[in-house]
Amino acid sequence: MVQMFPAVKDTTPGLEGHEHFYNNGSGFLEYKLKNSRMSLPQDKKKRKRRSRQELEVAAKSAKTVVAEDEEEPITPGDQEKVDWMRYSPPTGDNQKKHRDLFIDTFSFRRKIINGSPTITDVLCQFPRLQDMPELINLEFQLLYPDQCDNFISRWGRMKEQIILAGEGNASVLVQIQKFQPDDNRDLCALTALAFALHKSVVQVRGTSTSSSRENSLLFLVQSIPEGTDVEAAAKAKKPVYQQPFLLALGPARRPVQYFAVLETEIH
Repeated sequence: MVQMFPAVKDTTPGLEGHEHFYNNGSGFLEYKLKNSRMSLPQDKKKRKRRSRQELEVAAKSAKTVVAEDEEEPITPGDQEKVDWMRYSPPTGDNQKKHRDLFIDTFSFRRKIINGSPTITDVLCQFPRLQDMPELINLEFQLLYPDQCDNFISRWGRMKEQIILAGEGNASVLVQIQKFQPDDNRDLCALTALAFALHKSVVQVRGTSTSSSRENSLLFLVQSIPEGTDVEAAAKAKKPVYQQPFLLALGPARRPVQYFAVLETEIH
């Protein structure tokens, strides 16, 4: 199908391109068939032999994997839910199901993430994090239920307080004074935070590297002039910037657009 109609091929890195249609018992075609079977009249449905059912139950029980450091087991059902989210683009009708399954697979996802995969690996297995940005907030809420509402929802009130507090620090004040009244106040507050929370030493691939206050801001946001090829800029980033950061297009203190750089990819 994807060879005859290349436009329907999934171009996600690491995939063969057909997985959203069918992949090991999951995908659109399989779920479509399941729904069709469920809608058949009772007299049209084929009965499964008891021996097969018993074998399936035994197989699922045998495949249950218990992680050494976790109390909760990883079940075959977890992978089925992950596959459904992976190969089912979000629509108005199924977004609630996506959120419910995202919550159900939280422990499964944390086991994967704790294995130190690359960001590309995580997004490949959980592509809905790009289609449904609210899932990122949901993941944070699941991780830190007591702190989840402390930053984003209060940022509008906090940013001016952060700027005001930064004026009491000589190093921070110098940076704040570079901003004009009509410049981006969010960026001004983030700059104040970066300078106030500066660490003089950072770890890069197990090696300690010194970092100045000015350089610390580059771990948060980097500016490039308008007209710059953002993809080329992301691929040319220095190895020291292993964590995601913002690439700001336009004037340094009044950007016109932001891009998130994850590894060497633009999002």
